[in-house]
Amino acid sequence: MDNGHRPGLLDPRQVAYEFLTRQLGIPGSKVQEMKEIKETQEGKILQVSLSDGKMLQLYLVQPVRKEPTGIWQVKKYRFLE
Repeated sequence: MDNGHRPGLLDPRQVAYEFLTRQLGIPGSKVQEMKEIKETQEGKILQVSLSDGKMLQLYLVQPVRKEPTGIWQVKKYRFLE
C-alpha cells in the first residue's frame, strides 16, 4: 500500500477529495470549503461544505506510520444534519 507510487496519499486533503469523488460520487467542483476542524491522537477530522448546502465530516487516519511520511486514509464519514 505505502510503496511510493501515490504521493497524494501523504496529503489528507487530497485523500479527502479522492474519497469524495471515487467513493461517494461527489465531484471536487461541488466542494465549497474543506477545513480541518480537529486533530486527535488517531488522526484528523475534516469538515466539507458542498455547493448544495450539505455538509459532511471525514475522519482520516494514518494506518501504518503516524508521521509526515505516513499515508492517510478515510476511516469513516458522516453527513451532518
